[in-house]
Amino acid sequence: MGAYAEGWFPMAEQLPDGEHRPLQLYRSRERALLPLDGSLHCPRSLRRVLQAGCVQLSINSAVSDELRVCATRYDTWIRQELIDLYERLHAAGLAHSVEAWQNDGLAAGLLAIAIGRCWIGESMAHLRPNAVNVWWVKLAAALECGGFALFDVQL
Repeated sequence: MGAYAEGWFPMAEQLPDGEHRPLQLYRSRERALLPLDGSLHCPRSLRRVLQAGCVQLSINSAVSDELRVCATRYDTWIRQELIDLYERLHAAGLAHSVEAWQNDGLAAGLLAIAIGRCWIGESMAHLRPNAVNVWWVKLAAALECGGFALFDVQL
């Protein structure tokens, strides 16, 4: 976890022919660090969707599903070796998934690592339009309530 704390993360880089390079540690040149201090602006149109309650948030209820969705994207960097790693990190209480459900189906989700008061986003996927917007507002509020101070988006 020391590598994560210093901004490094594992990645299986996909080559043009669809093969992957061996698993390596990478560090983003650009970072998006979002403070979780109640300053997130929620547009009025999104507040109406939130009030309708059509998207429900859950934590760690579908870790394997979230990993599978992230791994099946066209430009994925997640392969079986990373799926196994994140499942071990989840079993150790370090990796988490946050899912948005809409009409009893997975609509959006995030795989993340929690270190101290920092929430580090690893991979995100959305399956239904606009679900990720509702998910983000609910997640930010839940993280703030849980004592997190910073969201590392990892561009």
